[in-house]
Amino acid sequence: MKNDISKIFHLQAFWIRSVEMKEKGIELNVVLKKKHLICPRCGMSAKICHQKGKEVRVKHSFLGNKTVYLMGHKARWKCFRCNRPFTEVWSGLRKWSRKTEEAELQILNLLKGKSFRQLWKENAVSDHEARYLLSRVNTEPTWDEEKHKKIISIGIDEHSFSGRDLLISVTNLSQRRLKAILPDDRQESLRNWIRAIPPGIKTKIKEVCIDMKELFATVAKEELPDAKIVLDHFHLIQDANRRLDEARHIEAEARRVKRLGKRWWFLKGRERLDEKHKILLDLLLEKYPIVKEFYYFKEQLRNVYRSKNKKEAELLLSRIISNMECSYDVAINQWAKTLKRWRDYILNYFDRKTTNAFTEGANNKIKMIKRMSFGFRNVETYIRKMMIAFIPIAYLGGIIWHTVC
Repeated sequence: MKNDISKIFHLQAFWIRSVEMKEKGIELNVVLKKKHLICPRCGMSAKICHQKGKEVRVKHSFLGNKTVYLMGHKARWKCFRCNRPFTEVWSGLRKWSRKTEEAELQILNLLKGKSFRQLWKENAVSDHEARYLLSRVNTEPTWDEEKHKKIISIGIDEHSFSGRDLLISVTNLSQRRLKAILPDDRQESLRNWIRAIPPGIKTKIKEVCIDMKELFATVAKEELPDAKIVLDHFHLIQDANRRLDEARHIEAEARRVKRLGKRWWFLKGRERLDEKHKILLDLLLEKYPIVKEFYYFKEQLRNVYRSKNKKEAELLLSRIISNMECSYDVAINQWAKTLKRWRDYILNYFDRKTTNAFTEGANNKIKMIKRMSFGFRNVETYIRKMMIAFIPIAYLGGIIWHTVC
C-alpha cells in the first residue's frame, strides 16, 4: 500500500511511515532512504545521525481540492571520510523552500485553466505564491524545434489587453506554436523581437502572414527581406464586409429607413444562403444600387480565393480593381487604392495557401482566459499566464530542477 502511495506521489526516494487524512489536506510522514544520504563534499554515504533536526512541513502536490503535505525531520548526518556533519537534502526541494518541485509544477498547470482567485479558493494557493512562481518562468522563445525545418512561416496579429491597449501575438504557423506575446503594439517592439531571432532560424523564415496593418508589413519587409508577406484572406474579406456594412448603414440613413434588411444576409456568403433569403436579398439590392455595387465587389473578392492558381487569381483581382476604379462612388475608388497597395501580398497566398487561422485561434483562447480571470492589470503577469496556457511546462525554463528520485 505504501509503495503504491510513493509511486502515485513520485516519492520513490522516501519511506512513507504514515498517512493522515485532515480536513484541509493529506499529511504524509516520510523518511529519506539511506541510499540518498550522500555527503555533498566527498560523495560518501553517511550512517551516523548527528542531530535529528526540527520537523518540517512542505507542500508536495494536490489531490482534488486537498493539498498533500510532506512531514518529516531533515536530520544532520556525520560523514566518515570528512568527519564533518551535513544536512540531508530532500529530492525536488530547494533550500528554504516550502514547496516541492511537484507542487510548483502542479500550481502552474492549475493556472492554465484557473484565475488567481479561483486557485486560492479551491487549492489554497495565495495570489502572491502563484505570481512568484509565474515570475520565475522563462517565457523567452526557444527555437529547438525549428532547427530541423527548412521553411518556417510565422503569423503576426494583435489583440486587446485592456481597452485600446493592444499587444502583438507572434506564432509559428508551420508547427502551430505561440512563440511570443509582445508587451505593446509599437513598431520598435516587433522589430527588436525579430532581430533577436537566431540568424540560422531567421534565414528559414520564408513567409510572414499578417492582417491589413501597415506597421506589420513595414517591419516584415525591412527585417525579413527574404520572406514573402502574405495578407491573411480572412482579414481581407472582413475588411470587405466592414465596407459593405458601412455602405448599408449610410444608405439606410439617407433613405430614412430604420433597417435595410438583415445584416447577415449581406455578410454571409451567397452560396450559403437558402433560396428564400437569396430572393429577399436580390429585391433589396435592386432597390439600392449603391449597396448592390459593394455587395458585388465583396463576392468577387471571395471568388478570388476560389481560383485554381495564382495566375487566374491575378487576372480576376486586376479586373476587380479596374472595375472599382471606374466606379462613380468615391468610397469604392478608395477601396480600389487599398487593394492595389496590398495586391502582391494578397496574391502571395497562392504560393503555399498560408493563413493566419492558428494565430486567430490563439487570440480567441487568450480572450477566453482573460475573461475567466476578470482582466489583468500587470502586462508582464498577463503575458506569462497566457504563455503557460499554450506551452507545455517542460518547455519553459527557470522552473525545472533535477531530482534524486
